[in-house]
Amino acid sequence: MNILRSQLALICVFSMMIVLDTAAAPAASPAVNPNDQTNLEGDRVVFSLKLQGKKIKPDNTEGDVVCIPGDTPLRGLGSVTNDEIRFQIIDKGIKDCSTNVELETDSAILVKDEANTIKNNPYSRFGLTYGSLLIPYKLQLSGKRDVMGGSTIGGYLGRRFAHPGSEFDFVGFIGGTSVPVSQTANGQTSTQNIAGVSYGIGILGTIKDSFHLGFVLGYDHVGTGSGYQYRDLPWIAAEFGFEFSK
Repeated sequence: MNILRSQLALICVFSMMIVLDTAAAPAASPAVNPNDQTNLEGDRVVFSLKLQGKKIKPDNTEGDVVCIPGDTPLRGLGSVTNDEIRFQIIDKGIKDCSTNVELETDSAILVKDEANTIKNNPYSRFGLTYGSLLIPYKLQLSGKRDVMGGSTIGGYLGRRFAHPGSEFDFVGFIGGTSVPVSQTANGQTSTQNIAGVSYGIGILGTIKDSFHLGFVLGYDHVGTGSGYQYRDLPWIAAEFGFEFSK
């Protein structure tokens, strides 16, 4: 019976951890923190197919058309704005795939995505990542190994490793939490929610842009006089499945 309860607890926790996909959230919703889905600043990006763009002149106007070969390492220069993004070639010796002239590494190249050039071009992406995290349930690793309610809402920061068809982010997170604490007064026991801080590390992944999986190890810190038995003790949470809200 105890084994069955543990299995059910794990299934519950696995199904209840939700990574907020703020890119799909309405832009008018101020309560949702932004993520870096369209912010490529400083990221190393490698497209599988060739790209066409225009060199940016020193006066910030558009220059000659250039053709960037596939598998060329690029550095993102800002965010995707009005279906446009600027890149910089990282390595020397890369030649234009139309003219065979060596491309410069010290100038920006503007790529317009009016025909979904980027969206339809598989690419790898490496760099910093950030976003919002919501963890509604936790499986405690100490004591009775309880499945605890009390959500954690906060932000994460980490490193992205994305290849065509898959992405895995190694992150650290911190946020506010609310944990239930049993208190006894005048012979009566009641449960109160105590505010605290959650922190920890995790791995967040996406397969085929729709199948989400992840695992986090965290801790809840509350006041020393709160009576919370799991104060600063480890817990885990995971997600494994499709995110239908996308």
